[in-house]
Amino acid sequence: PNPDQKLMSVYATQHTRMSTLDYTDTTSSTPCDFVQDAKSFEVDIGEGQEDTSEVHRLIDIVESEKHLDEMSSFGEPPPPIPEKDHYPMCIVWAPIPVLSWFLPIVGHLGIATSNGTIHDFAGPMTVLKSATRTGFGTPTKYWRVQMRNLRNTTGSPGGVLSAWDESIEYASAEFEHKMHNLIMNNCHSHVATALNRLEFRDITYWNTALLIVYMCIFSKYVSFGRFLRTWLGFFILCSVFLTITMLISS
Repeated sequence: PNPDQKLMSVYATQHTRMSTLDYTDTTSSTPCDFVQDAKSFEVDIGEGQEDTSEVHRLIDIVESEKHLDEMSSFGEPPPPIPEKDHYPMCIVWAPIPVLSWFLPIVGHLGIATSNGTIHDFAGPMTVLKSATRTGFGTPTKYWRVQMRNLRNTTGSPGGVLSAWDESIEYASAEFEHKMHNLIMNNCHSHVATALNRLEFRDITYWNTALLIVYMCIFSKYVSFGRFLRTWLGFFILCSVFLTITMLISS
């Protein structure tokens, strides 16, 4: 067969094997088999062939899928990419102007689906959805959720990722019909609703105060620049206060 026919034959054979793959059976074929066959095939047709881009494309696709499958099998979500503001299965935080200057641990909270879409309750009957930002700008901190900490996922036919996404959609649909206030019904309440539905970390009473504490302990800053964005207002206010106090006392 010519190179194109041989490529399609290899692909069809391995696609059939992958579609019936049981990852719990260590004797089964894996996506690595297809990658190896494709690479061997690339060597076979390499001489005298100028274009093997399709082989490279298929190898990249399968290796990428294999990487995600391996992470899922170990109970880990796809990793966040902070430099691109991509936070799949993360809880994200952004400072609120003025309020966060006085209380840097208090800010705006959002929660991202498995594909990285951020949902945040930004105002009365308003839930925003964005790939990279919240209602108060890009996140400065994020807390990556571990799949193994999600307890109530058995009701979802699509597995853990589907259960996570469904819980976020459920919370967003509920808060699209609610008024917003800073104390009792806020962005933290929206995130808490999704987490309670999943019994995240065996907790069914997530609330504003608990989320503030956990974000302080477990979250990471996106970058040093975002760290400064979080704390600069507070540092300036402290400096002004100390300067005025020293002037008065002298």
